[in-house]
Amino acid sequence: MAQERSPNFPMFSLSQAVVWTKDLYTAAKRNAVPIEVVAKATGSEATKGISGPARQKVAAMRQYGLIEISGQGLYRLSALGFDLAIHDPADAEYKAALQKAALSPQVFADVRNQFEELPNEHVLKITLMKPPYDFSEQGARRFIKAFEETL
Repeated sequence: MAQERSPNFPMFSLSQAVVWTKDLYTAAKRNAVPIEVVAKATGSEATKGISGPARQKVAAMRQYGLIEISGQGLYRLSALGFDLAIHDPADAEYKAALQKAALSPQVFADVRNQFEELPNEHVLKITLMKPPYDFSEQGARRFIKAFEETL
């Protein structure tokens, strides 16, 4: 029997991804850098290649729209990531960028748009396990954690 796979979504909260984005900005500004530099900004060491957890962190930054691919194997801050890196959290630009990043993962936007008010965790988990989402039970739990931490 094939293993169930849930839809792609960021495995880390937006607040954590913003911290990594600021660290990447400190290290590389807006220059295009190899994935190892991005991984290091997330606190991952890439001495023996990029680990699965490091790839998940980089993927979360991409899914929130904070970094973008810039050439063969290179990444750079996106305009959204740059706004979050340079603006103070009290600034209107920062708040607007944060709101846009929170809904950048399509599945986050879809779930947010489905409900006028989010239901309790049990109802949300059941909803996520049915079409159109088709999450596994474990995937639904992970999604809810990341979703609630982000929104």
